[in-house]
Amino acid sequence: MNCSRLLSLVCLIAASLAFTSTASAQSKTRVDLSVGIKGGAAMSAVTEVPNLTPEQWTRYGARDDVSGFFGAFGVGAAAGLALEARAWEVLGLETGFYYSQDHATGWLDKEHATSNTNLGRIYSEQETSALHIPLLLKVNAKTEMIKPFFGLGLEFVLQQDSDLSYRTDDRAVEPFEREYERRNRIEESSYTLLQITTGIEIDLGEVRIPIEVRAGYNLGWDETFNARVDPRQQDDGSYLLFYNGEYLGNFGFFTGVMYDWDLMI
Repeated sequence: MNCSRLLSLVCLIAASLAFTSTASAQSKTRVDLSVGIKGGAAMSAVTEVPNLTPEQWTRYGARDDVSGFFGAFGVGAAAGLALEARAWEVLGLETGFYYSQDHATGWLDKEHATSNTNLGRIYSEQETSALHIPLLLKVNAKTEMIKPFFGLGLEFVLQQDSDLSYRTDDRAVEPFEREYERRNRIEESSYTLLQITTGIEIDLGEVRIPIEVRAGYNLGWDETFNARVDPRQQDDGSYLLFYNGEYLGNFGFFTGVMYDWDLMI
């Protein structure tokens, strides 16, 4: 074999290896794995439980027809761990968990039964801590430093503990406030949100800073009295009303720090 043929054979082998390497690299998919922490302000909202029917009023020995479970809204703190896998820098799947103070304050302006004059205001305070587990499919803009994103999925809410209390500054409605305090109870509940998230990421290389807004709607929401309240008769014949503690919606403003690893698979 002369030198020209040997050179031609070497060039052919080199070209074949280069083509194979290029094809192999092109067939691989870049996957970004991210782990970090997120936290912020969590908001909760709920509508009032409807008034008692005349039959319920009589049966439960209520002072009036008001259920005592008011529409409410509140803000608390939230923080936790976030995990995300992202393909082609565009499609992502996020999960993790965060603990949230799902607190809410409601009130009722009580009126005189005959004159309709205002007697005073009664406040309710629901204090709930909950574990939130999101599972979100996300679409991310393939831009440079500022990356807008949009996500849609589910969030599972597992309430850990709940407390319900009442207060008033008006003496005329204190008998009603004491009645709600005596009769009404709250229990932990679990429910699933249809979750939407949007915002931006600040890409600093291996570190990303997300700034986002989340909004979730309770997919199993039923605003009727029978779906939200469980009346239980006590040994003395009286009734206590146990409220399931679910919220109509949970919302939040979050930020955090995410650390990236790049993989080729």
